[in-house]
Amino acid sequence: MSAVRRRYWPRRCGAPGGNLADAVLGVDGRYSRVVPTPAGRRAADTSFAATGEHLRAMLAVRMSAGTIRATAEGHGRPMARFQPTDAAAEAAFARTPGAVEVGIDAGEVCTRQDGWKDPKIAALSTRVAGEPATPDGGRG
Repeated sequence: MSAVRRRYWPRRCGAPGGNLADAVLGVDGRYSRVVPTPAGRRAADTSFAATGEHLRAMLAVRMSAGTIRATAEGHGRPMARFQPTDAAAEAAFARTPGAVEVGIDAGEVCTRQDGWKDPKIAALSTRVAGEPATPDGGRG
C-alpha cells in the first residue's frame, strides 16, 4: 500500500484550495467518496479500530480510529436531521402489520473532549406475533 501525495494550490479568494484531479478521482476532502460509506457501515457494527482493519483488508485504505470516528459522526449529523422529516418511512412504518417493539441498548464510551459518556441506541420495529415457544425451541 502506498500513500498518494498531491499538491494543493490555494485560491486567491480565500476559499479552501484544491487539486484539479480531485474531482476526476472522486476525492472530497481526505478520502475518495467511496471510503465513507463502508467506514460508516462497518463502524456501526464494530469498533473504530476494527473498522480500520476491515478497511485496510477490503479497500487497501489506512484510516486511524479517530478519523473513522470523525467520518462516522460527520455522516450521522445529516441523518439525524433527515430522519425526523422522512414522511415516506413514517408512512411505511404505519402500514406495517404487527406489534410495535422498541429495543434499547447502551454502552460506555470515552470521548476525547468530554470523558466518559453513556450513549444509547434504540431500534423501533414492528413484528407479527408467532406461536408461543418454550426456551428449548419447542412449541408451548
